[in-house]
Amino acid sequence: MVQSKPKHAVAAIASLFGTACVLSACGINSSAGQPTAKSSQHITITWLSHYNSFSQKFKQNLAKKFEKLHPNVTVKLITPQTGLVFAKYQALSAGGQAPDVYEMSSTYAAELFNDHALAPIDYKAMGVSNYQQLAAEYIPGILSAYQYHGALYGIPQEYANYQMWINAADFHAAGIFQLPTTWTQVIQDAAKLTKSQGGVVKADEISLPINFSEAEYLIIDAMARELGQPLFNNSGTKAYLTSPAAVKVFTTLQDLVQSGAFVPALNGTTPAFERNLYGENRSAILLDAGSWYAPTLQQSYPQVNKDSVVEPYPTFPGHASANDTYGYAFIVSKTAAHQSWDWKFVHFLQQQGPAYFKLGLYTGLKSLNSSPAAKSQPFWLSKWVPSMAQGHYMVSLIHGTQIFDFIGTAYDNIILKHANVQQTLASTQKEVEPLLNP
Repeated sequence: MVQSKPKHAVAAIASLFGTACVLSACGINSSAGQPTAKSSQHITITWLSHYNSFSQKFKQNLAKKFEKLHPNVTVKLITPQTGLVFAKYQALSAGGQAPDVYEMSSTYAAELFNDHALAPIDYKAMGVSNYQQLAAEYIPGILSAYQYHGALYGIPQEYANYQMWINAADFHAAGIFQLPTTWTQVIQDAAKLTKSQGGVVKADEISLPINFSEAEYLIIDAMARELGQPLFNNSGTKAYLTSPAAVKVFTTLQDLVQSGAFVPALNGTTPAFERNLYGENRSAILLDAGSWYAPTLQQSYPQVNKDSVVEPYPTFPGHASANDTYGYAFIVSKTAAHQSWDWKFVHFLQQQGPAYFKLGLYTGLKSLNSSPAAKSQPFWLSKWVPSMAQGHYMVSLIHGTQIFDFIGTAYDNIILKHANVQQTLASTQKEVEPLLNP
């Protein structure tokens, strides 16, 4: 799942990371990283993963299972607080302690490719002979985010997108029996769905992310794509933050606040808190959750789960809904001491695809879509599979952390502080242009 990151804190870490590469000789010789240990020699694999209370025990059990299969190996699982995983990766790398195995967001692939920080796939350790044999196991196109100059560097751990989660019972209770399919309808329905007590808003119609720039981008770009102009071109060499589409999107988001459909105060400052608000039935619509959100609803919020449906994003007149896809992949650091063992561990994790799928995490394996679990999972075949097939991979930018930080700041100023949309986007465009991919 997409995780958030703190704003205004990444540039310094990235600078440290670049210095660390010089000091620790990231461009190691051709024999470095190859296994020199015999099977009897003890090996520690550090595994950096994003934290999710729902899957934490599952990952710990996977580590123990691999250790049981290989008594000479210890797997050290590191799970930082939600939103701090990439910053943790950068900090560890800057200190010369890059994790051996890391669940890298496709968003940051270009940055790490540019830093030459990753080891290419060890196909033998992955149980295949070549790229073609590996690619045959996956749905088309999913590996493209992890390829660089003809080599593959990642094994998919998750492939997802966002759609609209909507609590149908809330709308029915408000006397609205046609669920909104347009942004105009969402704004018009706000008065009936936003609830106050003693002059304090207790529930709103729709929750948007706050302090969660990657999720903010996925929503904004999907809306802009619907209007025919994404925020960046596919190669990340051009930005369109001042396009009529971008202006329309940010104006619409601002309208959601001004109409009372979205009340930012309910979110506070906690990243991803909007997902809790939806589960607690304090928001009727959630935009930044994928199929992985289903198990959380089922177990933590059973009543809201019972009343929930999944639909495409609302649309603008004359346009069809669109979405961005994103992913996570298991990668191995170039500086890892025992890369064959690391890839052997990745292969083990890849084989857990059915177990991951039960947690709502789709690894992109073709076989999963014809499994009994796929047929029994609500909305999977009817909503998630078609929408992901129509989606576009989130663009990967070499300076993505800084760029998303600038976009996140513009989002805050427009959504929270009611800043002028066109002026704010023009300023952001100027900040972003020097950071685009060459």
